[in-house]
Amino acid sequence: MTLRFSIFIYATTAAVGTLAVGVMTGSTIQEGPHDHTDSQYECGRRQNVTGISERIINGTEASIKRWPWMVGIYDSCDNLVCGGSLVSKEYVVTAAHCFGNQDAETFYVRLGTERRFNSSCCNETRQYFNVPNKTANEKNENHDLDEKDVSYEAPKAQGICVEIESICTPIQETCGIFMKDIAVVKLKRSVTFTDYIQPICLPENCADFPANFTAHIAGWGYSYDSSIEYEGDEYSSESEDETCEEKNEEAMDENSDDLSSAISNIPELPKCVIPTFGLPENLRQRKVDVLDQGQCTDQMNCTVPDYIVCVNGGPCHGDSGGPLMYEENGRWTLIGVASDGPDDCYHPERPLLFVKVSHFVDSLISKFLHPGNHSDKTAMCATAAARKECVTKFYRFYNMSVEL
Repeated sequence: MTLRFSIFIYATTAAVGTLAVGVMTGSTIQEGPHDHTDSQYECGRRQNVTGISERIINGTEASIKRWPWMVGIYDSCDNLVCGGSLVSKEYVVTAAHCFGNQDAETFYVRLGTERRFNSSCCNETRQYFNVPNKTANEKNENHDLDEKDVSYEAPKAQGICVEIESICTPIQETCGIFMKDIAVVKLKRSVTFTDYIQPICLPENCADFPANFTAHIAGWGYSYDSSIEYEGDEYSSESEDETCEEKNEEAMDENSDDLSSAISNIPELPKCVIPTFGLPENLRQRKVDVLDQGQCTDQMNCTVPDYIVCVNGGPCHGDSGGPLMYEENGRWTLIGVASDGPDDCYHPERPLLFVKVSHFVDSLISKFLHPGNHSDKTAMCATAAARKECVTKFYRFYNMSVEL
């Protein structure tokens, strides 16, 4: 299992059936005073994106103008730890495990740029920094792209760095593989929408998407170039009726100090072949196939809860917290948050798991975005101590350190 798996990505919509997801529009989710530019930047609608081919381009570099809601989450040492999605001027949705056992104040987000380089250019007050132009040589390095596929205009984009004020995660019933791995992040200040910084739409609560359709993911995770032998996971189950979570609870006795029983139940690792990896300099994008619940249960060999979305193809070690996105009629909706992926991403032996956003819109996200209507934050958000404890157990179950 890989907690911080990569997400490369892209392609335009090729959905099977009609999307049945209602969306929360920009006017619904935006916080604070409205200025004259608000109406221009509706959620999920990219500005002036031209020359993008409708053919599938797997694992290619992506301009931030294609995914202007994409954010990077960085720790205090300027290390990129996760991706996330901007859903309003002050809020980002990402994965709960991204923050480990650390306080919210030790992280910041970076928006408005496809570059993942160290953010030393963001000064102590997190002011603007310029995004370098793509050169002609850089342009010609990617032979998979036609001239018509990408517009290499001189970018006017500027990235911004904003510190995190607080984190809201669900109150958890379990801290195993199917932990409710989603977090709503409040920024210390509002951002200004531009062509490079825009929110993605949220689905209406309980509105669902069709089975077996095409979606898109994006992120700065590892990319591969050659193959080596590797010890990969093998998932099995003695009973198809028993859920993975039940197995987790059996393995993880919460009264156990060292969780040795959990670790002893991790299956033996067979050899397989996966690629060697490198960190991409720029945002990556890819198209993926979303499985229905039955297919996911079959491939996971255990019952999968209804707040989990399973995806085949695309991901690798790197960024959790990134978006699973769907487009309909020119509007993009956030339908999932990347949580857990297989160790062998070159030949994945099981699906990648996303947390279904629609499951948490009414119960968590909307309430945290509109705190004036819900004064009792403790009724919907786990305490910081509870969040850290659960994420620590989540990491320990996989025999991994929670330290970032």
